Amino acid sequence: LGTIAVVFNTAKSEKDNERILSTIIIPLLGPVSGIRFIMVLFVIMGCAFFAVLHFMVRNLKKLERWALDVGAGNLGTRIEIRSRDEIGRLGDVFNRMLEEIVQKYHLEKFVSKSTRSMIQRHTNGCGDIDLGSTERKNMAFIFSDVRGFTSFSEKNDPETVINVLNSYLELQSHIVKENRGDIDDYVGDQIMAHFSGERRADQAIDTSVRIIKAIRKANEERKKQGLPIFEVGIGVHGGEVVTGNVGSSFRMDFTCVGDAVNLASRLCSAAAADEILVSQDLFLAAKKKYPHEVIEPISVKGKKEPIPLVRLIV
Repeated sequence: LGTIAVVFNTAKSEKDNERILSTIIIPLLGPVSGIRFIMVLFVIMGCAFFAVLHFMVRNLKKLERWALDVGAGNLGTRIEIRSRDEIGRLGDVFNRMLEEIVQKYHLEKFVSKSTRSMIQRHTNGCGDIDLGSTERKNMAFIFSDVRGFTSFSEKNDPETVINVLNSYLELQSHIVKENRGDIDDYVGDQIMAHFSGERRADQAIDTSVRIIKAIRKANEERKKQGLPIFEVGIGVHGGEVVTGNVGSSFRMDFTCVGDAVNLASRLCSAAAADEILVSQDLFLAAKKKYPHEVIEPISVKGKKEPIPLVRLIV
C-alpha cells in the first residue's frame, strides 16, 4: 500500500514535564540541597520518561502489526488505540483510510479494466472525466451466450438461478482474463469481452475455444452430480470501434461503439449451442491456424451483403 512515516513533536512533552516539575515535584520536595534535588529530579524524570516511552512503543507496535496485516491482504483489520494523543488520532486516520481503500477495492469489481485505465489516465493528468471523450481503436470482440437459460430461470427460484448462472460466467471470465481480455459487460446470461493489441484476433479465437472446452468438462462433472447443465453459443468478430464515455454527466459508462460490436453480437445470436462462429475477416487476421470449416454466409440485420463465416471445430 505504500510507506508510512510517523513523526513526533516533542515540544508538548517538554511543556508537560515543566508543568509537572513546577506544580507537583518542587512543592512536594520542599527545601532540599542542590545536589539532592538534581538526583531526585533525574530519577523522577527517568521514571516518567520510561513510562511514557513504554506507552508510546506499545501503541507503535499496534500500528506496526496493523500495517503488516494490511500488507498481507487482511483488509478487515482495524487499529484499536484508545489514547487521545497524536498516535491515537493517527490510528483513526488509518482506519478511515482503510475503509476507503476497501470501498474502492469492491467498486473496482463493477467496472471493466479499460474503464479503470481511462479513469487513471484522466486523474493522473488532474483532468475532469466528461462525456464526449472518444478514441478510435481496432479491437476483437467475443459475445458468449448461455443457451436455454431463460426457460430455466422461469422454473426455478432466484437463488438457484443466480448461483448456476454465476458458475458459468465465472468459468468464462477467468479464461478471458487469462488471455488478457477485458470483460466489457454482463448482459443477463451473456458476456461481452474485447481484446486489443497485435494478437487480438488469436486471443479472441483462442479464448472462445478454451471456453467451449472448459464448459464441456464442467458439464461432465455437473452431470455426475445431477446438476443442470448448459451450453454456450459464441460469436467472434473485430474491427475499428469508437471508445468513449456514454450516458449522462452524473452516470456514465466507458464502452465500445461500432459496427464490429454489433456484428459480433449478431454472430452470437446465430450460433447454435456449443458452436463458435467467426467472421472470415477476423479469422484470416489470426496468425495461428485453427481447425475450422467454411459455412454458408449468413444475412444479419443492418448488413446488405451476407457475412462470410467459418465455424471452429473444437
